[in-house]
Amino acid sequence: MRRLYLFCIGGTGVRVLKSLVFLMASGVDVKADEIIPIIIDPDKSNGDVTRTVNIMKQYDTIRDVLKKNGFKNSKFFQREMKTLAKVEAESAKDGERLREEDNTYRFNIDGTAEGKFRDFINFNQLDEIDQLLVNGLYKNAELNQDLNVGFKGKPHMGTIVLNKFSESIDFTTFSNLIEENDRVFIISSIFGGTGAAGFPLLVKNLRKPPQRTNVQKIEHLKNAKVGAVTVLPYFNVTVNNDSEIDSSTFMNKAKAALEYYYRNISDNNELNALYYIGDLSKGTYENNEGESAQRNKAHLIEFLSALSVVDFLENDEAIEGSENGRAKNPIYKEYGLVGGDERNVNFMHLDPFVRKNIAKRMIQFTYMIQFVNKHMDLSKNDTYTKVFHEKSIVDTAFFKHYLKKFNNSYLSWLREMSENMRKFYPLKWNLESDYYHTQVNGVEQKKTGLFSKSSNWDDRNYVDYLNKAVKKIDSGHSIENQFMDLFEFATDEIFNDRIAKSFK
Repeated sequence: MRRLYLFCIGGTGVRVLKSLVFLMASGVDVKADEIIPIIIDPDKSNGDVTRTVNIMKQYDTIRDVLKKNGFKNSKFFQREMKTLAKVEAESAKDGERLREEDNTYRFNIDGTAEGKFRDFINFNQLDEIDQLLVNGLYKNAELNQDLNVGFKGKPHMGTIVLNKFSESIDFTTFSNLIEENDRVFIISSIFGGTGAAGFPLLVKNLRKPPQRTNVQKIEHLKNAKVGAVTVLPYFNVTVNNDSEIDSSTFMNKAKAALEYYYRNISDNNELNALYYIGDLSKGTYENNEGESAQRNKAHLIEFLSALSVVDFLENDEAIEGSENGRAKNPIYKEYGLVGGDERNVNFMHLDPFVRKNIAKRMIQFTYMIQFVNKHMDLSKNDTYTKVFHEKSIVDTAFFKHYLKKFNNSYLSWLREMSENMRKFYPLKWNLESDYYHTQVNGVEQKKTGLFSKSSNWDDRNYVDYLNKAVKKIDSGHSIENQFMDLFEFATDEIFNDRIAKSFK
């Protein structure tokens, strides 16, 4: 078994994770047996974190139902995610006492749940000269800032606090679980406070593990294949005189961080693969310093950053390993769109690997979602509905509460990317129409046979595929697994007949 420990630092890290979860739900082949997401963000009530964790819980619930009888043919929801606590529980020997498991996927950093920055550094216990020095380095507002809302774009504060995370129970748990073939990937931005500070500190502790790390695991940590994506500025925030976040400083912060990363990470060959991504075409978000109000729209950059995780695992054999804590032959990658500076991006602006392996799965998943959400009340005389009506799939909690809720989250994600700057609008959909007609932007779709009158098509066209697909499913499987297999077969045939020839 090979695990990927996926460290998601700050708000950008969490939003990239959300994109990856939707890709895994659609059946994208992420080449690890298990994904262990670890969220590092002291802002306990951050809206983006809360939303992403809720989506992950929905994913886990759906997958648990499907896993009970084992996956047969469907690729939807196949990849397993686990919390660090769950991996620890599964690895425990009989009689070992474990921490109480939680399902928040969050990394706990001692001293950030309550209190101010001045309390964290024990300001009142410092002698007079040291207090004067600290007052010269930090503003009074910074010293009195609550840590449970994050660092508000201040890496000089984040570095002090996050330097302690290697002493936490969670880091000790991780460092004592990692095995020789496991991989590590780090997602962070470079223009804020948490990501810019947390990334180099995490790399340092991977390559130079803390002394309390299990001796047998030190070599696994030091010589693990470690990848990372560094996200440069890709949005602005509105001007707000009451906020400490100012997007006019983003680029200067990024330049300073890049210089530091070059001298202390790249120049030391500490990463096996480093991906860079950013965008000069920027939309503007509301200036929310954190907490529940921070719920940014999904963005193309986050989607492409999630693809760096897929690429890292896909090219595992081509990425050389490490020796004595140093990558033997590190690689560096940037992302570019086909056709240059396109403002309205669809699948045809992405590279052929993405179109073949990512877009196909997303198209199939969207085909399934649209039908499930709007068109399951068709005639019960159809072949496929006879099977599922008898077993009342639409009345199950799996269908009504879990799958449809996740479906709506996925469609919101697609819609948000299509409304952002730059726009990522790969799929057209119209949930209000009487006819089902998801279309793929930028692709001329087949108009022969069933589709001779129009590139759009109605419910009956889709039902024909479902009626043929139902004959292939294993009636001995659970009703939920049969249901997912039905749409796996049907949407694969729809894609091959309707899109594949134009989608190269």
